[in-house]
Amino acid sequence: MATRFENMLKPFVISLIKVYNTIQHSLIYEGKYILKGRPEGGDQIRNYNRERPFGPQKFFCFAPFKSLYFGADGKVLSCCYNREYVLGNYPASSIKEIWNGSKIMKLKAAMKNNDLTLGCIACKDQFDDKNYHAILSINYDKIPFNKDFPTLMEFELSNICNLGCIMCDERFSTYIAAQKNLPAMKMPYDEVFVNQLEEFIPYLKEAKFLGGEPFLIPLYTDIWEKIIDLNPECRIIVQTNATILPDKARHLMEKGNFHFNVSIDSFRKTTYESIRINADFEKTMENFRTIYQYCMKRDRYMGIAVCPVKQNWRELPEIIRYGNELNIAVYFNRVWNPDECSLWNWDPVNLLMIYESLGKEVFSCSNDIQHKNVQHYNEFIGQIYAWYLDSVKREEKNKISS
Repeated sequence: MATRFENMLKPFVISLIKVYNTIQHSLIYEGKYILKGRPEGGDQIRNYNRERPFGPQKFFCFAPFKSLYFGADGKVLSCCYNREYVLGNYPASSIKEIWNGSKIMKLKAAMKNNDLTLGCIACKDQFDDKNYHAILSINYDKIPFNKDFPTLMEFELSNICNLGCIMCDERFSTYIAAQKNLPAMKMPYDEVFVNQLEEFIPYLKEAKFLGGEPFLIPLYTDIWEKIIDLNPECRIIVQTNATILPDKARHLMEKGNFHFNVSIDSFRKTTYESIRINADFEKTMENFRTIYQYCMKRDRYMGIAVCPVKQNWRELPEIIRYGNELNIAVYFNRVWNPDECSLWNWDPVNLLMIYESLGKEVFSCSNDIQHKNVQHYNEFIGQIYAWYLDSVKREEKNKISS
């Protein structure tokens, strides 16, 4: 657990790092730090850099230099946003072969030129909309670098899930697959995979676990036990819907360095259960409080991951205030589909109404987490306005074509 002195010193150290990086960037990298094919983007790049946790960096994103992401279909990626550019497939290739393979070398080379054309469209879209804190690439700034091993691994090994969320689909939920009478997805990962991880675990700083629902995926328990045994300081970050919290998981939480992001889109029972189909609001909140108490007692990270959709957008200010009251981070995910949920492709009238309504909210803040939550909220509002402008263009184009 961090001491009070360490907590006081940390912002000062980060400020020094940001000053050093700003000077280094202006002297060495400023001239080349433009997205490939976007010479007009210099000012926007500088704005993006100002929002990065340690100030300006050499590359737009460090994911291929630090991270491996294991998808439920056996595809290994650099991050969860870039699902187009596949580094390799397990078990056809081993973890070591993928990490040292030609595909990841090509992605590294592209990123050295700030070239986002190899599948990095999601971060490019957020960058174009100036929603900088929603750009996943910023997360990789915080991860230490090791020239020989990944220091972050993200596991999405199965789509086993007990919910049928309205913005989700069968790729991430066995509940939805069953409702559609689709066959269960065969998980390609096994004990051989867990054994291969032994070479990499000692070098990990973070290991993230997604789903489906992580607490329903048995192989995750085996990996958590390996991490606790081989690298107990490694941060184990679990993205959970908090609908269940098994006894075995509670036991491992007492031994490991666990941190949590809880996916929850409303703190009102009716709205929550209309979005998170098959969830019990009271049980979720009971587990939410247990996770919160665990994190507060041990000075561990806890965040709330929110999916803003047509069904809950009015409650976003309420969620920010709830996060600020608990002093935990609130983040907004982008929901791409389906049409009945997603905001980005709504008509101009509704998008302008949302923008104006949410923009009227005023929040009181007294610390860094609360200020960042409000910043995330304001950047999301900015994204709503960008979607509004795009929607106006679409309607004008449709009128011309008709």
